Amino acid sequence: MTTLESPKSGSNCQRCASKLDIARILEQGVSPMVESRAAIAREAGQPLSIETIQVDGPREGEVMVEIKATGVCHTDAFTLSGADPEGLFPSVLGHEGAGIVVDTGP
Repeated sequence: MTTLESPKSGSNCQRCASKLDIARILEQGVSPMVESRAAIAREAGQPLSIETIQVDGPREGEVMVEIKATGVCHTDAFTLSGADPEGLFPSVLGHEGAGIVVDTGP
């Protein structure tokens, strides 16, 4: 991120993107990456590991949702058990959740 001077307060703002960063983001059609916490399945049969990951912003036709509640479905449990022949690790499991849309793709 680029450090910019805030016109209102005269202080430096570390969270603002420069015009070049914004142009690059719009040109590529994706929002900037954000940090998120995720339950990572590192290997079959092992406990999930809560870690901070980088997530791409939404692309065209996508939304980013701040998850407020989630569950582990039968498919996720099957994958985590190691019995799923198509299960890949490491993996962020989960596709069922409820939340708030916080960003939309271009």
